[in-house]
Amino acid sequence: MNWRRKLLVAVSSLAVLAAVLLAGCSNPASVALSDTGRLILRVNPEIEIAYDQNGNVLELTGKNADGEKIVSSYTDYAGQSCETVLRNLVQRIGDAGYFAEEIDGNGRNIVIQIEPGSILPEQSFLSDMSNTARDAVKGFQEQSGVVTIDEKDYDPAYAKNGNASPYITEE
Repeated sequence: MNWRRKLLVAVSSLAVLAAVLLAGCSNPASVALSDTGRLILRVNPEIEIAYDQNGNVLELTGKNADGEKIVSSYTDYAGQSCETVLRNLVQRIGDAGYFAEEIDGNGRNIVIQIEPGSILPEQSFLSDMSNTARDAVKGFQEQSGVVTIDEKDYDPAYAKNGNASPYITEE
């Protein structure tokens, strides 16, 4: 009888431990995005800008080698507005020569994408970021367009388990 009780205690302990471990493995990005946001800037350098509910930058992450190179040279961004940081990033990307390269005879587009689940500090946040990028690239006399992608652009056909789709629509 004693070995059965020990077995029951051991199995119960393992079940509690497994529940605690699984609860700790929840998706931290979804928790973090509840009061923050992420904006992705793509030219060829790809850079993620994490910001708080006021639109102030928390962190920059280079998402490819070119993005890492741009981010590594920019150290005083924390606490600045997204608008200021975005303008500075576009300037740095232009200074590095990325806008001089054409694709099929056209200037490079700037893509600004809001990650699903991100908060917007204000209703006009995405259009403000688009205007900031457009103004910043004018200094290079380049014909780069600005493309914005927000929550309504993600294809709902690919959403799963309550998570937004990782794919955008054809439009």
